[in-house]
Amino acid sequence: MKNITFLKKHKIIKIVLLIHLATSLIVTFTMVVHGLIDGDIKKPFKENYENYIALYNPKEYLKNAVFVVDSAYIETQATSNQGSSTTFKDYTIIRGHLLHSKTKQEITYEYVNSNILDSFYHKKVEKINVLKNSINGIAFLEDKKYISSEKMNAVSNLYFNLSFIPLIIILLVLKIKTK
Repeated sequence: MKNITFLKKHKIIKIVLLIHLATSLIVTFTMVVHGLIDGDIKKPFKENYENYIALYNPKEYLKNAVFVVDSAYIETQATSNQGSSTTFKDYTIIRGHLLHSKTKQEITYEYVNSNILDSFYHKKVEKINVLKNSINGIAFLEDKKYISSEKMNAVSNLYFNLSFIPLIIILLVLKIKTK
C-alpha cells in the first residue's frame, strides 16, 4: 500500500472512505438484485423508504391488522469466526398474509417467538395481531425489539444508499488532488 500515491496523504481517512464505499456498494447491489428478482428494480428502495417513513411516524402510518399465519418455523444460522467456536442464532420465520389480502409476506424475528411457536417449535396460532404499514401494506410484529431492529434496518439501508454517489465523488476528488 505504501507505493500507491492515492493512499499516501490522509491514508486513514481514505481507507475508511473506501470501506464505507464497499459497504454502500454491497447494500445497494443487494437491493438491486432483489429488485431484479422481483421484476421491479425500484421496489426494494421504495419499500425501504416507505418503511422508514412509517416506522418513524407510527401513529400516522402503522395501523392494527390481523396476519393469517400459513407457516411458522425456526431457522438456525451458524456463524464461525476465525479462531473461535461456531455460534448459532435462532430466527422465527413467519409466513402468511394480512387478513383480506392475498399478498404473501414473510416476517423474520431474531429470536424464538414463543407466542407463535409451541415448545416443540410447531405453529400454535392461526392469526396474530400486527402493525400494517398503510403506505405499502407490509406487516410488522408488535414487538419493541422487532420494531427497533426494523427501524435500524431502514435507516442503515437509506444511509448506505444515499451516501453511495457522494462517496464516489469524494474519493475521485481526493484521488485527483493527490496526483
